[in-house]
Amino acid sequence: MKKHYTLFFVLFFANFFFAQTELVRWTKNDLTPTTGSNVIAQNITTAGGVSVAPTSWSDTFFLISGLPSSSTIDTSKYIQFTINPSNNYKINLGNLNLTFRNQGGTSKFEIRYSTNSDFSNPQTLLSRTVNGASWQTISQSFNNLLLASGKTLYVRFYIYDTYNNFHLSYTPNGGTGTGPNFTGTVSVDTPTVPTANNDSYTAYKNNEAVLDILSNDVSTTTINGITITQQPAHGTITVNGTTNVTYKPTTGYTGTDTFKYKISNTTGLSNEATVSITVANNVDTALTRWNNSNYTPSVYNSQVVVGNMTSTVTQSYVQNISLNGYNAFQTNGWPDKNVETIDKSKYIQFTISPKNGYKLNLSEFNFLCLTQGGDAKIKIDYSLNSSFTTAFNVLPETTVTNTLKEISLKNFSKPIATDGQVLYLRVYVYNTWNAFQILLKNGDNVGPAFIGNVEFSSTAPIAYDDSVTNIVNNDIDINVLINDDYSNKISKLTYTQPSHGTTSLNADRSINYIPSKDYVGADSFSYYITNEYGVSNTATVSINNNVNTTSPLVRWDQNNFTATAFQSFINSTTMTTTGGMTVAVGGETNPKAYYLESNGNSTTINTNRYAQFILDNVSPNKTIEPKTFSYVAKGTNGATYELRYSKNADFSDYSVLKTGTVTSAYTLNTSNFADGLKVGPNEKLYIRLYFYNTSYMQYVFQYLPGGSGPEIGGIYYNYIFASNDTIWQNASNPHWSNGVPTATKNAVIDTNYDTTVYGNFESQNLTINAGGTLTVKTGGFITVNGQIANNNTATNSFTVEHDANLLQVGNASNTGNVTVKKSAIIPKMGYNYWSTPVIGQNLYQFSDGYNQASTTGTGTPWNRFYVYNEANDYFVTTIANDITLNSSSVFQPARGYAIRGKNSFPETVTVTSPTSKFEFVGTPQNGDVATYNLKYTNAQHGYNMVGNPYPSNISFDEFFAENSSKIYGIGYFWTNNDGQILSQQSSNYNGNNYAIATVVGGTSATYYGSNNGKPNGNISVGQGFIIQAKPAGKNQPLVFKNSMRNSDIANYYNKTTVQKNRFWLEFKSPTDINNEILIGYINNATNGFDSDYDADLLAIGNDSFWSVLDSHKLAIQAKDSNFSTEDVAKIGFKASVSGNYTIALTDRDGIFNSNQAVYLKDKYLNKVINITDNGYVFNTNAGQYEDRFEVVYKSLETLGTDNTAKKGIIISKDTQNFIVKSDDNIEEVSLYDSVGRLLYNTKNAKKEVLINKTNLAEGMYIIKVNSRNTTMTKKVLK
Repeated sequence: MKKHYTLFFVLFFANFFFAQTELVRWTKNDLTPTTGSNVIAQNITTAGGVSVAPTSWSDTFFLISGLPSSSTIDTSKYIQFTINPSNNYKINLGNLNLTFRNQGGTSKFEIRYSTNSDFSNPQTLLSRTVNGASWQTISQSFNNLLLASGKTLYVRFYIYDTYNNFHLSYTPNGGTGTGPNFTGTVSVDTPTVPTANNDSYTAYKNNEAVLDILSNDVSTTTINGITITQQPAHGTITVNGTTNVTYKPTTGYTGTDTFKYKISNTTGLSNEATVSITVANNVDTALTRWNNSNYTPSVYNSQVVVGNMTSTVTQSYVQNISLNGYNAFQTNGWPDKNVETIDKSKYIQFTISPKNGYKLNLSEFNFLCLTQGGDAKIKIDYSLNSSFTTAFNVLPETTVTNTLKEISLKNFSKPIATDGQVLYLRVYVYNTWNAFQILLKNGDNVGPAFIGNVEFSSTAPIAYDDSVTNIVNNDIDINVLINDDYSNKISKLTYTQPSHGTTSLNADRSINYIPSKDYVGADSFSYYITNEYGVSNTATVSINNNVNTTSPLVRWDQNNFTATAFQSFINSTTMTTTGGMTVAVGGETNPKAYYLESNGNSTTINTNRYAQFILDNVSPNKTIEPKTFSYVAKGTNGATYELRYSKNADFSDYSVLKTGTVTSAYTLNTSNFADGLKVGPNEKLYIRLYFYNTSYMQYVFQYLPGGSGPEIGGIYYNYIFASNDTIWQNASNPHWSNGVPTATKNAVIDTNYDTTVYGNFESQNLTINAGGTLTVKTGGFITVNGQIANNNTATNSFTVEHDANLLQVGNASNTGNVTVKKSAIIPKMGYNYWSTPVIGQNLYQFSDGYNQASTTGTGTPWNRFYVYNEANDYFVTTIANDITLNSSSVFQPARGYAIRGKNSFPETVTVTSPTSKFEFVGTPQNGDVATYNLKYTNAQHGYNMVGNPYPSNISFDEFFAENSSKIYGIGYFWTNNDGQILSQQSSNYNGNNYAIATVVGGTSATYYGSNNGKPNGNISVGQGFIIQAKPAGKNQPLVFKNSMRNSDIANYYNKTTVQKNRFWLEFKSPTDINNEILIGYINNATNGFDSDYDADLLAIGNDSFWSVLDSHKLAIQAKDSNFSTEDVAKIGFKASVSGNYTIALTDRDGIFNSNQAVYLKDKYLNKVINITDNGYVFNTNAGQYEDRFEVVYKSLETLGTDNTAKKGIIISKDTQNFIVKSDDNIEEVSLYDSVGRLLYNTKNAKKEVLINKTNLAEGMYIIKVNSRNTTMTKKVLK
């Protein structure tokens, strides 16, 4: 706002002494002007319904009508005169001369002028009150106001506060004399550079101000440029063409600011002028007021958008109401006194919105109102969405009478709306027979108005304290932002946890608060807001948790038989009838009545004829406890009624609520539901009313919309506090109190539970109370979808035995201990790889560790607990910057530990040796585990000892799939199968005590007899193992997830539902030492070496077995999934002693378990043997061989079987000998029995060899002959 200025005010002393002449006058009946030389003027014009008509009574005058009666100026209603000089001339205005009068009574007028066509920045020339109908004359000076060439002066005449017409006298037909006229002087406008003059203005904090800095500047020609020569220190200036500038203060700044500028015209550049601006705090003023008969608002702030007043009932504009001097917006059609309650579809609505970049602060909404007679009730709500899905009450129920009442609402949050958000305010009127009137004075300061201010939205947020009321065990969503100032922009809402509950953030940025179980009293939490403009202060939310008492839940009180729900999560269901019973609304008015009627009832209940009420809980997280069903009714005297309820729609399981006798007088009937009845999330409760013992039945319920009717009362709370438990109870007759637990039902153990006796189960949460025990036996499992809480501190109160599984879904934090038992056959000097399934297990105590430096013990010495050092492949007790084992060490999740056998264990073990028992005690590990970071030195290293972190088995395939970018797909599992390892292996290990697993499958370590422990794709509880990191896995976390967990048996082969085309071969030595290999045809594998699927033997033992692929000796070979019978797999072996060995197919999957045979080709004996069902026994000398055997997939004719001669070699027999003859010297002759044992061999170089057969048993034998480059094999019989 400008503090002081005059518009183009300059005293030209050279013209001061010139005579003032008439420049223009309006004295013609057609309103056209008569102008002097070099003066231009326009016809008299009007606006806003004002009209001007030439009139001749005893005098001639312009009659001005359509004037406002308001006591303040209506700037839309005026008459206007204009004047401007011709080109290259200028006018020095002298006076405005008028002769005027009222037609009668009194009036007021004000004359304003501006040089802007939009009449911005007007100046007041004259204000006056006119009394009576006598002519009066004025001659008001413009003080030589200069109108330069190109400038136009607009003069507006505002007449108001009158009920009469107004006259301006004039001499008719354009004659000289009286009539509106301007005087002054006209002269040539000689171009000169403009003059800029200093200005001072007032602006407001966080608001832009448009400054008309040119208003007091002088230019003989049109100004064609504004140059800001110095920007303000506390804001910015934007030039708006050649009309004005916009000043934007720095956010939050108040005080004095200045800037400088120059202007230019065609002649040149002006001097530099200074503009001083005082930035003051915002002042609440009227932003808009609805004071026009057409329901349109008068808007007083340029940064808001305001809509018309609207109504969903009949709306009209009424003048001269019962209250003198006022008009009214009158509305009819409101809910009457029979209805009593609000109809949310009937309202009066006002809207206001800040423009983008601004926020709206409302301090008040006010209006005057009354009824046309009698009284009415009103209530006012507002919302920021047009559907009113979230509404806030600003005026509770208030009574209005036919006496004037002021409504003033001041409880709005600040800001109420930001950046284009629309505030919808609705006035609800009800419980009245009369019209409701909101008062106004047209164009005056009476009418519904919003008071407040508007400011930039780009300011740091401000958080305000909140206070809410809650009930015990109930969660509420608190819209903490509703009263905060955050510019409708938020990047983060940071909040704390209360002392007596928990908070969480909803998607809509409301905060969900849930109190601690059964807590009653005060609670609080705090929060602050972050957005692109900064961080707010910290605000406090205070919550008062009250006792949960029975209150109305749903009431049937509508004319269409639907219910009124008192909570948003209860559906408004409809009362229905069936089986010949009908319901209708009676003629009663206050209260109203539902009439139930039926015929043909007998002495017993007809279950197909009833009236039904439904309590429908549509909440996903609320539990309702219905307590009462009540109503006021009367009916056919002496009849019997019965109320039943059920949670099943077919009433297959129901309870009787009440049975009684109908009375003929209205009686309050209240029935109590059974204690503990709960209607959970998305459940329904059905209530049916039956009648019998009468041939005709009429039953009348009283109801009143919004007041009374059949009603269900009860309590509600968050479902997590509902007793969704089933309790294993009663030691003498153990059973579940509420049916077997499920994925959504909690299991509570109050007495002893054994899965072998009572079975496996799944539950939501699992709680073991003091006095209860839970044992998961071998082969059993329990699945928990939530939290495990063991409240029994006794030893072994919760036990998971060897090869049992405790599964969990989700990331709940468990409490209390579990004992996980493991069995193993370990020699005293043998080792096992362990990993903990619990949190908190001490390392040394696990194997009865003792300090060998100071004592002796029966357990494992402290210095024989190891971790694996990837850098050098040694087992160590310390790794620099990583881990040091000591007496306080606890098992780290996912890390593997190598632990020697106890001193009490036997020196050697066999498969029949008794198992040793181990126990992990601690909190069950759950959720994702990514605490172990992989180590990698180079391609020759990268081996990490890790382990299963859960009290359940995990899938090796899923473990590898999760970590495939970090590790190779091979797991090495240490065993003690040979029972002879006397020291822990390290980088010089050359045994074969590792079982191996890949996604192809698993192979056993070398074992004796039938101790086949091949991995089956699952990693057992407590199992440690070795994997090799890839270069990309260096320092990356190894990830374990709950989704990998399963209850499948681990560590022995079983036919799974997912079949792979694969088979296992066993190599058995004469001393019953067995080695195993696996060949599989799987997806993504090739016939070359695949580092993620093919597994090399870690070492070659005394007896070993492998498939040969280039230089690789493979325990597991993966081949292309496109199987071909032409495929060949080369087999190698190492024999520790000479004798009979066996190669047999032990297990098979996929095509090899149906129609595809597996053959072994003995290249030494030129034989192809089908080993699909029977093994092949052969004889060999000690040594290592890779050229004797191949696996093939079709039978071949044995070479030379039916030939008697081949390239000069003849094999025959007589009664004593087998005879071998050749044309060339024979290099070697060998004789084998039918199982491949070598019986005879000679390497004497001669042309005939005799083999004595007299001591041979009857049967088939094989003779193999080598002569030069010819080999011949022949089967012969004795």
